[in-house]
Amino acid sequence: MHRNYAAMIVCAAASTGLLSAQNTGANFPASQVSYQAPVGNAGKPDSPKDPCNPVPPAKNIDDGTKAELACEWIDPNGVLHTLKALEYYTVGDDHSDTHDAAKQALCELIKGRPGAEDLYRAAQGWPDAPCAPYAKSPPPDPITSQGLPDFLDSLEKANTLGKKAPADEDQLFSDADKLICDIFTKPATGKQELSRINDYFSRKQNQVALFRLLDAYPKVAEAVPGALTVTYAKHLETLRAAYEMNISHLALLVAQRIAAATK
Repeated sequence: MHRNYAAMIVCAAASTGLLSAQNTGANFPASQVSYQAPVGNAGKPDSPKDPCNPVPPAKNIDDGTKAELACEWIDPNGVLHTLKALEYYTVGDDHSDTHDAAKQALCELIKGRPGAEDLYRAAQGWPDAPCAPYAKSPPPDPITSQGLPDFLDSLEKANTLGKKAPADEDQLFSDADKLICDIFTKPATGKQELSRINDYFSRKQNQVALFRLLDAYPKVAEAVPGALTVTYAKHLETLRAAYEMNISHLALLVAQRIAAATK
């Protein structure tokens, strides 16, 4: 059934001070980048309770992995590692969906959340593969166990928000639209990036589109280097929760920044 989505918002001007290069964690390590919400758009999300302190005990590998991934995504010291892992799976080094990409993604996730290493290795299907700096020798060529069939899906969508359609849909996508505005008003590159993201969504390359959307979200330099703030990580979580709930609706929000919707 067709849903009448709320009218899109008018984007306000973005704040100044955006980093000119919009890359992933490889060039923006957590020790060198921090984040401040663009003024007038998304604002700072409320965080009345930390859903990851403590992480719920794992009842099985699938549920445990999703919980740890969700917590790594909102960890200021982990978010760039999850983003980099998603890059390996989708666009990284021309070897997406290969064993090598999976291995590099696994190692990146372990760097961001060492305590989840056992779960990640079992879920990824590479329990015995060493990862630098944890071992000197390279990992074996074949994957050593089957792992979970939908690990990439879990990496993309795992979040702590617990939003459900239709009750939470209007508010969630209103929040997501504000974040897309932050990309749209990003100096120099924002509109070009949204145009490319729209192309990926149009071609049904949804996983690549999601990575490009998250990667395009603006980072802001501060005078004192520090970890990425929870605000930045939570904004990425909102976009991923919207992706989990309704990919078509998220794609529509992006498309509306490219051309007016047809009536």
